[in-house]
Amino acid sequence: MTDFIQDIKDILFKKEYAYIELLRKDLAEEMNNCVEYEKKIKELETAISRQMGMISDSKQEIERLEAELDKLNENPLEEKLNSKYTKKPVKYTCRYINGKAYDLDVRNFFVNPNIDELKRIVKDFTGTDEDKAYDCFKWIRSNIKYEYDSQTYGVNEHWDYPHEVLELGKADCEGQSILLANLMIACGIPYYKVRLVCGWATRTDGTKAGHCYLVMYIESKDRWVALDTTFYPKTTRPENREDYKKSKIYGGEDSIWWSFSSRYCFQE
Repeated sequence: MTDFIQDIKDILFKKEYAYIELLRKDLAEEMNNCVEYEKKIKELETAISRQMGMISDSKQEIERLEAELDKLNENPLEEKLNSKYTKKPVKYTCRYINGKAYDLDVRNFFVNPNIDELKRIVKDFTGTDEDKAYDCFKWIRSNIKYEYDSQTYGVNEHWDYPHEVLELGKADCEGQSILLANLMIACGIPYYKVRLVCGWATRTDGTKAGHCYLVMYIESKDRWVALDTTFYPKTTRPENREDYKKSKIYGGEDSIWWSFSSRYCFQE
């Protein structure tokens, strides 16, 4: 009887041992699989890192090529006008929504020149750049009323996009200047001849006020002139206006804070 029991024990032990051996083999196989997985993961991580490096290099190359393309596309006058002053982005607190102030890149106020609202206004403006600019200037003077931001929005400073000025039919200095700049570009005047200037303007009594106004480059006279629809809205044609920096209204030391076109901001 004792031998029989022992035989049973031996059989059971062998079965348990075989089962344990099977589990050990399965575990060893799983461990090997884990090692393989880890190797594959490391290989993938290396490949991804290498690919990211290639993407970064490609991005830099694209930026370099774009910069070269911009240079090739620039004409001498464009390069001359864009290279005189230091370029530095300007963010300005100029929008308030539900009482919250927003700092925006001022170039955002130049919109797509092909939108219908703008094209509809300038469709009959033809001739030289000065002719078209003067037509745009007169249209603003005839169709857009002046109103302080405090009256329209209840805040001291709120810049309007062109479509907002058109919808309201009124704006203060920067709103009218922004719309004027967009109209001028919409009728084909090169962007580099059109800038908005923010700075001091001198009143007739000698006091100064913060102001935004448009300036245009007159190629035949090699000078920038102001097309100001609000502060001192002269009726003189653009080519017959004086260099704005030499004027008593806009000139003077530290009178300009910064200026900007649709592409660049300038520290003058």
